[in-house]
Amino acid sequence: MLTEQEKLDYLQNVVIPVFKPLDDSNCRMAILNFNTQLAWMSNAMSAYIQRSGYKEEHVNKISSKEVTADFVEKFCKAHNINTEIFINVTQQMNGLIRQVIESKNTINFVVLLPFIKTFHGYARTAAPILHPNGEVVGVQVIGYEYSFFGIQEFISLLHTEKYESKKYYHEQDQPELNKRGLSPRQKEILFLVGQGLSQDYAAQILGIKRGTLSKIITDQICPKFDIFPPHYIKLLEAVKNEGLDRHIPESFWQPRVIKI
Repeated sequence: MLTEQEKLDYLQNVVIPVFKPLDDSNCRMAILNFNTQLAWMSNAMSAYIQRSGYKEEHVNKISSKEVTADFVEKFCKAHNINTEIFINVTQQMNGLIRQVIESKNTINFVVLLPFIKTFHGYARTAAPILHPNGEVVGVQVIGYEYSFFGIQEFISLLHTEKYESKKYYHEQDQPELNKRGLSPRQKEILFLVGQGLSQDYAAQILGIKRGTLSKIITDQICPKFDIFPPHYIKLLEAVKNEGLDRHIPESFWQPRVIKI
């Protein structure tokens, strides 16, 4: 059994030097030690963190649950995020990293984050880093930016490393949504199907039956777009043409973690 110091020494002296050449690449990568503390990150990852309103020391504090209440309050206020949900999401991410350490298995997950007036999805692959004796000394985390709720896109990205990124905005920036008198549930359905999700998957995300979702589209949403008789494809075309697929409903404007 390795001591804690031996694990830290191996990570610092053997593992990290292997990844150091990636400093000047576009790769968003970080290495955490077995206590989920940040040990190293690429320049691309560091730049992303700073753009998001974090500083490097905040990453350590969040992962170790030492982040100050003052920082959380300011960060959440700046990005219009519910503080309680933000803390819950960081704890979920920390829990997934611990799962990697305990199970010695790779975990893929998606982090959905609203920043200022845009919303981004960040895919994460967390893989254990093993010592030659089989003990976990750290976790390698690689990040990709991808489209909101684009689970299939993420899976494709893992194989091709190619993707189309697009910006998302708060519903308050799309007055057309309110002009049509859409209810909160109708806005959610429009946004999800506008991402190309199947009605089955959209219903699963919303926690309703597929038949209920279909009925809402046919009986409630299509008439508000003057689509008679109801026609699903024509509705999707209207959603795309008006840019409604890029405007996130209020109820979705919160960070969340989805394990793949």
